[in-house]
Amino acid sequence: MLTNIGRKSGLKRQVVLEVLYHNKTSGEYYILSGWGDKSDWFMNIQKNPEVVVNVGGKRFEAIAFQMTSEHAESVISKYAYQHPKAFRILSKRILGVDLGITKTSFENLAADLPVICLQPI
Repeated sequence: MLTNIGRKSGLKRQVVLEVLYHNKTSGEYYILSGWGDKSDWFMNIQKNPEVVVNVGGKRFEAIAFQMTSEHAESVISKYAYQHPKAFRILSKRILGVDLGITKTSFENLAADLPVICLQPI
């Protein structure tokens, strides 16, 4: 669960999101904005990137920032190879098409949908 601050209201907002990848060494979590840059939570973190993350019984403060397309593509491909069934289901739900596990699919998703890093502080 991601707790962020509303860009207009200044109130705490919470949203449950799918983790694409967890870097156990750095503690970073990577998430995808399935509705692109129009998601409220995504627009909120653009204004105030300081967030609170609750995952796997842990709670920590983090800075949220958007990954470059190249890094996003890498994170998406890791998710797709580790969770092929979930990748196909999510791609169909988000984009309306069942994407294959291909470099082109990863490039297209990374170009269209923001991948966010949640970096512990």
